[in-house]
Amino acid sequence: MAAAGRGLGFERIFITFHRNYSSFVETIERVGHLPFRAVANIDSFIVALGESHYKPFAFSEIAKYLLMRDKK
Repeated sequence: MAAAGRGLGFERIFITFHRNYSSFVETIERVGHLPFRAVANIDSFIVALGESHYKPFAFSEIAKYLLMRDKK
């Protein structure tokens, strides 16, 4: 997923999902070599899905939130 926005000194977000860390590294390397890449800095935040979380990390949770928000 990719989206434009603003915050923390950035203008875009690129969300990816990977089976392992090697897959993540390969993706970052590919992004760094794209010809149209206008990126001066790439930061990352890794979430280990096997660990406990405050709320489930799932698109169904986002859908529930959006449905509740739209009912208001």
